[in-house]
Amino acid sequence: MPNQSNDSPGPVRACARQRLPGGNWPVVLTPFTAAGEVDWTAYRALLRFYLDSGVAGLFAVCHSSEMDYLSEPEILRLVKEAVELAAGRVPVVASLGKCDSLTAYEERARRVAALGVDVVVFTCSTLVSEDESDDVLAERTLATAEVLPVPVGLYEAPLPYHRLIGDEAFARLAHSGQVTFFKDTCCDAERVARRVLLSEGTPLAIFNAHMPSLLSTLERGVAGYCGIGSNFFPELYSWLCAGYAADPVRAQRVLDFIMSHEPSLIEGDAYPSTAKHYLALRGVPLGLHARKHCADVLAPGLKERQLPSVRELETFMRELGPVPGVVATPMREEPVELPSS
Repeated sequence: MPNQSNDSPGPVRACARQRLPGGNWPVVLTPFTAAGEVDWTAYRALLRFYLDSGVAGLFAVCHSSEMDYLSEPEILRLVKEAVELAAGRVPVVASLGKCDSLTAYEERARRVAALGVDVVVFTCSTLVSEDESDDVLAERTLATAEVLPVPVGLYEAPLPYHRLIGDEAFARLAHSGQVTFFKDTCCDAERVARRVLLSEGTPLAIFNAHMPSLLSTLERGVAGYCGIGSNFFPELYSWLCAGYAADPVRAQRVLDFIMSHEPSLIEGDAYPSTAKHYLALRGVPLGLHARKHCADVLAPGLKERQLPSVRELETFMRELGPVPGVVATPMREEPVELPSS
Protein backbone atom coordinates (compact mmCIF):
# COMPACT_ATOMS: atom_id res chain seq x y z
CA MET A 1 0.00 0.00 0.00
CA PRO A 2 1.38 3.45 -0.84
CA ASN A 3 1.73 5.93 2.01
CA GLN A 4 -1.22 8.26 2.48
CA SER A 5 -0.46 11.69 1.03
CA ASN A 6 -2.12 14.26 -1.16
CA ASP A 7 -1.51 11.93 -4.08
CA SER A 8 -2.51 8.71 -2.31
CA PRO A 9 -5.78 6.82 -2.72
CA GLY A 10 -7.11 8.18 0.57
CA PRO A 11 -8.98 6.38 3.35
CA VAL A 12 -11.34 3.56 2.56
CA ARG A 13 -15.01 4.43 2.94
CA ALA A 14 -15.49 1.16 4.77
CA CYS A 15 -18.86 1.94 6.26
CA ALA A 16 -20.40 2.56 2.85
CA ARG A 17 -19.80 -0.73 1.06
CA GLN A 18 -20.13 -4.43 1.73
CA ARG A 19 -17.89 -6.96 0.03
CA LEU A 20 -19.57 -9.09 -2.63
CA PRO A 21 -19.72 -12.85 -1.99
CA GLY A 22 -16.89 -14.87 -3.44
CA GLY A 23 -17.50 -17.76 -5.81
CA ASN A 24 -18.55 -18.35 -9.40
CA TRP A 25 -20.14 -15.42 -11.26
CA PRO A 26 -21.35 -16.42 -14.76
CA VAL A 27 -21.22 -13.95 -17.62
CA VAL A 28 -24.86 -14.17 -18.66
CA LEU A 29 -25.70 -15.11 -22.26
CA THR A 30 -28.55 -13.52 -24.22
CA PRO A 31 -30.79 -16.05 -26.02
CA PHE A 32 -32.34 -14.92 -29.31
CA THR A 33 -35.17 -16.23 -31.45
CA ALA A 34 -34.77 -17.16 -35.11
CA ALA A 35 -36.20 -13.72 -35.91
CA GLY A 36 -33.39 -12.05 -33.97
CA GLU A 37 -35.46 -10.92 -30.99
CA VAL A 38 -34.46 -11.56 -27.39
CA ASP A 39 -36.02 -14.85 -26.29
CA TRP A 40 -37.31 -13.86 -22.86
CA THR A 41 -38.65 -17.30 -21.98
CA ALA A 42 -35.26 -18.87 -22.70
CA TYR A 43 -33.51 -16.05 -20.81
CA ARG A 44 -35.48 -16.78 -17.66
CA ALA A 45 -34.77 -20.51 -18.03
CA LEU A 46 -31.07 -19.74 -18.41
CA LEU A 47 -31.06 -17.56 -15.29
CA ARG A 48 -32.72 -20.37 -13.33
CA PHE A 49 -30.08 -22.79 -14.61
CA TYR A 50 -27.29 -20.52 -13.37
CA LEU A 51 -28.98 -20.15 -9.98
CA ASP A 52 -29.40 -23.93 -9.74
CA SER A 53 -25.68 -24.32 -10.47
CA GLY A 54 -24.54 -22.89 -7.15
CA VAL A 55 -23.39 -19.52 -8.46
CA ALA A 56 -22.48 -16.68 -6.10
CA GLY A 57 -23.70 -13.88 -8.36
CA LEU A 58 -24.66 -12.95 -11.92
CA PHE A 59 -22.92 -10.60 -14.36
CA ALA A 60 -25.73 -9.53 -16.69
CA VAL A 61 -25.10 -7.40 -19.80
CA CYS A 62 -21.47 -8.12 -20.68
CA HIS A 63 -19.66 -9.18 -23.84
CA SER A 64 -20.99 -12.74 -23.56
CA SER A 65 -24.45 -11.11 -23.54
CA GLU A 66 -23.57 -9.53 -26.91
CA MET A 67 -24.12 -6.17 -25.22
CA ASP A 68 -22.79 -4.14 -28.14
CA TYR A 69 -25.64 -5.51 -30.28
CA LEU A 70 -28.40 -4.68 -27.78
CA SER A 71 -30.64 -1.63 -27.68
CA GLU A 72 -31.04 0.33 -24.46
CA PRO A 73 -34.59 -0.97 -23.85
CA GLU A 74 -33.30 -4.53 -24.26
CA ILE A 75 -30.40 -3.87 -21.87
CA LEU A 76 -32.71 -2.43 -19.24
CA ARG A 77 -35.13 -5.34 -19.52
CA LEU A 78 -32.32 -7.92 -19.34
CA VAL A 79 -31.13 -6.28 -16.13
CA LYS A 80 -34.64 -6.03 -14.71
CA GLU A 81 -35.40 -9.69 -15.44
CA ALA A 82 -32.13 -10.82 -13.82
CA VAL A 83 -32.71 -8.74 -10.69
CA GLU A 84 -36.31 -9.92 -10.35
CA LEU A 85 -35.53 -13.59 -10.93
CA ALA A 86 -32.51 -13.57 -8.60
CA ALA A 87 -34.83 -11.99 -6.00
CA GLY A 88 -32.00 -11.40 -3.55
CA ARG A 89 -30.81 -15.00 -3.69
CA VAL A 90 -27.56 -13.80 -5.25
CA PRO A 91 -26.35 -10.30 -6.17
CA VAL A 92 -26.57 -9.05 -9.74
CA VAL A 93 -24.07 -6.73 -11.42
CA ALA A 94 -24.52 -5.30 -14.91
CA SER A 95 -22.58 -3.35 -17.48
CA LEU A 96 -24.03 -0.83 -19.91
CA GLY A 97 -23.29 -1.70 -23.53
CA LYS A 98 -22.44 0.89 -26.18
CA CYS A 99 -23.28 4.57 -25.80
CA ASP A 100 -22.68 7.51 -28.12
CA SER A 101 -21.02 9.67 -25.46
CA LEU A 102 -19.79 9.68 -21.88
CA THR A 103 -22.86 11.71 -20.94
CA ALA A 104 -25.14 9.03 -22.40
CA TYR A 105 -23.06 6.39 -20.59
CA GLU A 106 -23.60 8.13 -17.26
CA GLU A 107 -27.32 8.53 -17.93
CA ARG A 108 -27.64 4.82 -18.73
CA ALA A 109 -25.69 4.00 -15.57
CA ARG A 110 -28.32 5.88 -13.56
CA ARG A 111 -31.14 3.96 -15.26
CA VAL A 112 -29.45 0.59 -14.69
CA ALA A 113 -28.75 1.45 -11.04
CA ALA A 114 -32.42 2.32 -10.55
CA LEU A 115 -33.41 -1.24 -11.50
CA GLY A 116 -31.96 -2.66 -8.31
CA VAL A 117 -28.58 -4.04 -9.37
CA ASP A 118 -25.98 -4.41 -6.66
CA VAL A 119 -23.20 -2.89 -8.79
CA VAL A 120 -23.03 -0.95 -12.06
CA VAL A 121 -19.99 -2.17 -14.00
CA PHE A 122 -18.01 0.14 -16.28
CA THR A 123 -15.86 -1.24 -19.09
CA CYS A 124 -12.41 0.31 -18.92
CA SER A 125 -12.06 0.69 -22.68
CA THR A 126 -15.35 2.59 -22.87
CA LEU A 127 -14.45 5.09 -20.16
CA VAL A 128 -11.20 6.17 -21.82
CA SER A 129 -9.60 6.08 -25.25
CA GLU A 130 -6.31 4.30 -25.83
CA ASP A 131 -4.30 7.52 -25.57
CA GLU A 132 -5.88 8.64 -22.28
CA SER A 133 -4.15 7.91 -18.99
CA ASP A 134 -5.08 5.69 -16.07
CA ASP A 135 -5.53 8.87 -14.04
CA VAL A 136 -8.34 9.92 -16.39
CA LEU A 137 -9.89 6.46 -16.09
CA ALA A 138 -9.82 6.64 -12.29
CA GLU A 139 -11.22 10.17 -12.21
CA ARG A 140 -14.11 9.34 -14.54
CA THR A 141 -14.91 6.17 -12.63
CA LEU A 142 -15.02 7.94 -9.27
CA ALA A 143 -16.86 11.00 -10.58
CA THR A 144 -19.65 8.81 -11.97
CA ALA A 145 -19.68 6.66 -8.84
CA GLU A 146 -20.41 9.74 -6.75
CA VAL A 147 -23.77 10.29 -8.46
CA LEU A 148 -24.98 6.67 -8.36
CA PRO A 149 -26.95 5.08 -5.52
CA VAL A 150 -24.98 1.82 -5.79
CA PRO A 151 -21.28 0.98 -5.94
CA VAL A 152 -19.48 0.58 -9.25
CA GLY A 153 -17.34 -2.14 -10.77
CA LEU A 154 -14.73 -2.29 -13.51
CA TYR A 155 -14.33 -4.80 -16.32
CA GLU A 156 -11.12 -5.02 -18.32
CA ALA A 157 -13.16 -5.85 -21.41
CA PRO A 158 -11.41 -7.02 -24.59
CA LEU A 159 -13.41 -4.61 -26.78
CA PRO A 160 -13.28 -2.02 -28.27
CA TYR A 161 -9.66 -2.46 -27.15
CA HIS A 162 -8.11 -4.36 -24.24
CA ARG A 163 -7.36 -1.85 -21.47
CA LEU A 164 -5.50 -3.10 -18.40
CA ILE A 165 -5.29 -0.85 -15.34
CA GLY A 166 -1.90 0.00 -13.86
CA ASP A 167 -1.11 -0.65 -10.21
CA GLU A 168 -1.28 2.96 -9.02
CA ALA A 169 -4.73 3.62 -10.49
CA PHE A 170 -5.93 0.21 -9.32
CA ALA A 171 -4.90 0.97 -5.73
CA ARG A 172 -6.54 4.38 -5.89
CA LEU A 173 -9.81 2.90 -7.10
CA ALA A 174 -9.77 0.07 -4.57
CA HIS A 175 -9.09 2.38 -1.64
CA SER A 176 -11.78 4.84 -2.71
CA GLY A 177 -14.34 2.41 -1.26
CA GLN A 178 -16.54 3.09 -4.28
CA VAL A 179 -15.44 0.16 -6.46
CA THR A 180 -16.56 -3.24 -5.21
CA PHE A 181 -16.38 -5.51 -8.30
CA PHE A 182 -13.42 -6.06 -10.60
CA LYS A 183 -13.34 -8.52 -13.51
CA ASP A 184 -9.65 -9.17 -14.07
CA THR A 185 -8.59 -10.17 -17.59
CA CYS A 186 -4.83 -9.64 -17.38
CA CYS A 187 -4.22 -13.44 -17.58
CA ASP A 188 -1.15 -13.03 -15.35
CA ALA A 189 -1.26 -14.83 -12.00
CA GLU A 190 1.50 -12.68 -10.50
CA ARG A 191 -0.24 -9.46 -11.48
CA VAL A 192 -3.53 -10.74 -10.09
CA ALA A 193 -1.84 -11.64 -6.80
CA ARG A 194 -0.31 -8.16 -6.66
CA ARG A 195 -3.75 -6.64 -7.15
CA VAL A 196 -5.06 -8.71 -4.25
CA LEU A 197 -2.39 -7.17 -2.04
CA LEU A 198 -3.04 -3.66 -3.38
CA SER A 199 -6.75 -3.97 -2.53
CA GLU A 200 -6.29 -5.56 0.88
CA GLY A 201 -8.60 -4.06 3.50
CA THR A 202 -10.99 -2.59 0.92
CA PRO A 203 -14.47 -3.71 -0.22
CA LEU A 204 -13.14 -4.56 -3.70
CA ALA A 205 -13.67 -8.20 -4.78
CA ILE A 206 -11.47 -9.40 -7.65
CA PHE A 207 -12.87 -12.04 -10.00
CA ASN A 208 -10.42 -13.79 -12.31
CA ALA A 209 -11.59 -14.48 -15.87
CA HIS A 210 -8.54 -16.63 -16.73
CA MET A 211 -9.24 -20.32 -16.26
CA PRO A 212 -5.63 -21.64 -16.31
CA SER A 213 -4.57 -19.35 -13.44
CA LEU A 214 -7.80 -19.63 -11.46
CA LEU A 215 -6.75 -22.19 -8.86
CA SER A 216 -3.43 -20.49 -8.11
CA THR A 217 -5.11 -17.09 -7.77
CA LEU A 218 -7.88 -18.47 -5.56
CA GLU A 219 -5.13 -19.70 -3.27
CA ARG A 220 -3.70 -16.17 -3.25
CA GLY A 221 -6.91 -14.38 -2.39
CA VAL A 222 -9.10 -13.62 -5.42
CA ALA A 223 -12.81 -13.70 -4.67
CA GLY A 224 -13.73 -16.11 -7.44
CA TYR A 225 -14.26 -16.71 -11.14
CA CYS A 226 -16.08 -14.62 -13.74
CA GLY A 227 -15.52 -15.93 -17.24
CA ILE A 228 -16.93 -17.74 -20.23
CA GLY A 229 -16.25 -21.22 -18.85
CA SER A 230 -19.35 -20.87 -16.68
CA ASN A 231 -21.40 -21.00 -19.87
CA PHE A 232 -20.40 -24.62 -20.34
CA PHE A 233 -20.14 -26.16 -16.86
CA PRO A 234 -20.99 -23.60 -14.16
CA GLU A 235 -21.34 -26.30 -11.50
CA LEU A 236 -17.64 -27.16 -11.77
CA TYR A 237 -16.58 -23.55 -11.34
CA SER A 238 -18.95 -23.21 -8.39
CA TRP A 239 -17.39 -26.29 -6.80
CA LEU A 240 -13.84 -25.14 -7.54
CA CYS A 241 -14.37 -21.72 -5.96
CA ALA A 242 -16.07 -23.20 -2.89
CA GLY A 243 -14.09 -26.40 -2.39
CA TYR A 244 -10.50 -25.77 -3.46
CA ALA A 245 -9.18 -25.12 0.06
CA ALA A 246 -10.87 -28.07 1.77
CA ASP A 247 -9.98 -30.64 -0.91
CA PRO A 248 -7.01 -29.51 -3.04
CA VAL A 249 -6.57 -32.91 -4.68
CA ARG A 250 -10.15 -32.97 -5.94
CA ALA A 251 -9.85 -29.30 -6.89
CA GLN A 252 -6.96 -30.14 -9.18
CA ARG A 253 -9.05 -32.93 -10.74
CA VAL A 254 -11.85 -30.45 -11.41
CA LEU A 255 -9.44 -27.96 -12.97
CA ASP A 256 -7.85 -30.71 -15.08
CA PHE A 257 -11.29 -31.70 -16.41
CA ILE A 258 -12.10 -28.09 -17.26
CA MET A 259 -8.74 -27.53 -18.97
CA SER A 260 -9.09 -30.70 -21.03
CA HIS A 261 -12.54 -29.74 -22.37
CA GLU A 262 -13.14 -25.99 -22.34
CA PRO A 263 -10.62 -24.70 -24.95
CA SER A 264 -11.95 -26.98 -27.70
CA LEU A 265 -15.58 -26.22 -26.83
CA ILE A 266 -15.32 -22.44 -27.23
CA GLU A 267 -14.23 -22.66 -30.89
CA GLY A 268 -12.95 -19.09 -31.09
CA ASP A 269 -15.22 -16.74 -33.01
CA ALA A 270 -18.08 -19.23 -32.85
CA TYR A 271 -18.65 -18.28 -29.20
CA PRO A 272 -21.23 -17.58 -27.75
CA SER A 273 -23.23 -19.83 -30.11
CA THR A 274 -21.05 -22.79 -29.12
CA ALA A 275 -21.93 -22.19 -25.47
CA LYS A 276 -25.64 -21.91 -26.26
CA HIS A 277 -25.48 -25.21 -28.14
CA TYR A 278 -23.63 -26.94 -25.29
CA LEU A 279 -26.13 -25.73 -22.71
CA ALA A 280 -28.98 -26.83 -24.98
CA LEU A 281 -27.51 -30.34 -25.03
CA ARG A 282 -27.39 -30.14 -21.24
CA GLY A 283 -31.11 -29.41 -21.04
CA VAL A 284 -31.35 -25.62 -21.10
CA PRO A 285 -33.91 -24.61 -23.77
CA LEU A 286 -31.68 -22.34 -25.87
CA GLY A 287 -31.23 -21.91 -29.59
CA LEU A 288 -27.93 -21.01 -31.24
CA HIS A 289 -29.08 -17.70 -32.67
CA ALA A 290 -26.79 -14.74 -32.06
CA ARG A 291 -26.46 -11.14 -33.18
CA LYS A 292 -22.68 -11.40 -33.16
CA HIS A 293 -22.91 -13.26 -36.49
CA CYS A 294 -20.98 -16.22 -35.15
CA ALA A 295 -23.41 -18.89 -36.37
CA ASP A 296 -21.96 -18.80 -39.87
CA VAL A 297 -18.55 -19.96 -38.59
CA LEU A 298 -19.98 -23.01 -36.82
CA ALA A 299 -18.56 -25.97 -38.68
CA PRO A 300 -20.81 -28.96 -39.46
CA GLY A 301 -20.88 -31.66 -36.83
CA LEU A 302 -21.07 -29.40 -33.78
CA LYS A 303 -23.39 -31.76 -31.93
CA GLU A 304 -21.12 -34.70 -32.66
CA ARG A 305 -18.13 -32.75 -31.31
CA GLN A 306 -19.87 -31.54 -28.15
CA LEU A 307 -21.94 -34.58 -27.20
CA PRO A 308 -18.99 -36.67 -25.93
CA SER A 309 -17.98 -33.80 -23.64
CA VAL A 310 -21.51 -33.57 -22.25
CA ARG A 311 -21.51 -37.32 -21.55
CA GLU A 312 -18.09 -37.10 -19.91
CA LEU A 313 -19.26 -34.15 -17.81
CA GLU A 314 -22.22 -36.16 -16.51
CA THR A 315 -19.93 -39.05 -15.58
CA PHE A 316 -17.39 -36.74 -13.96
CA MET A 317 -20.03 -34.96 -11.88
CA ARG A 318 -21.38 -38.29 -10.63
CA GLU A 319 -17.85 -39.19 -9.54
CA LEU A 320 -17.35 -35.76 -8.00
CA GLY A 321 -20.42 -36.17 -5.82
CA PRO A 322 -23.01 -33.64 -4.69
CA VAL A 323 -22.09 -30.00 -5.23
CA PRO A 324 -23.59 -27.68 -2.57
CA GLY A 325 -26.32 -25.50 -4.03
CA VAL A 326 -26.43 -27.37 -7.34
CA VAL A 327 -29.63 -28.88 -8.75
CA ALA A 328 -29.08 -31.58 -11.39
CA THR A 329 -30.15 -30.63 -14.92
CA PRO A 330 -31.31 -33.47 -17.20
CA MET A 331 -29.54 -33.78 -20.51
CA ARG A 332 -31.56 -32.88 -23.57
CA GLU A 333 -31.94 -35.85 -25.91
CA GLU A 334 -33.60 -34.26 -28.92
CA PRO A 335 -31.30 -32.75 -31.57
CA VAL A 336 -30.51 -29.06 -31.53
CA GLU A 337 -30.94 -27.46 -34.92
CA LEU A 338 -28.21 -25.20 -36.26
CA PRO A 339 -29.51 -21.92 -37.68
CA SER A 340 -28.94 -21.50 -41.39
CA SER A 341 -26.17 -19.05 -42.23
